[in-house]
Amino acid sequence: MRLGVESPKGGGRMRTYETLIILDAIAEESEHDKVITKIEETITAANGVVDSTDKWGKRRLAYEIDKKREGYYVLVNFKADPAVVTELDELYHFSTTVIRGLTTLAIPKKIKIKKKQ
Repeated sequence: MRLGVESPKGGGRMRTYETLIILDAIAEESEHDKVITKIEETITAANGVVDSTDKWGKRRLAYEIDKKREGYYVLVNFKADPAVVTELDELYHFSTTVIRGLTTLAIPKKIKIKKKQ
């Protein structure tokens, strides 16, 4: 069984992903918005579709990263070709505002319905 749907412009199969980004909490809100916009543009430029962008806001990190104790969390759900994940990883690596970024394949949960006996 292959996960995903056909790409709207031909090409490969689009899969459903979610990416969680931790941004520097000290950075300005406008810097956060620039990074989020860049992520969404990267996805759409590769014929992907952004389903939702949830800004979780400032939260305490589980452990200190680069001498930072807080981060600004953003979750983006999208459908795209697998090649987009590599582009996003590069974007996270070279951005000074991104502390951490992780993209995972979102597998839909199956609901079990119990039959009455």
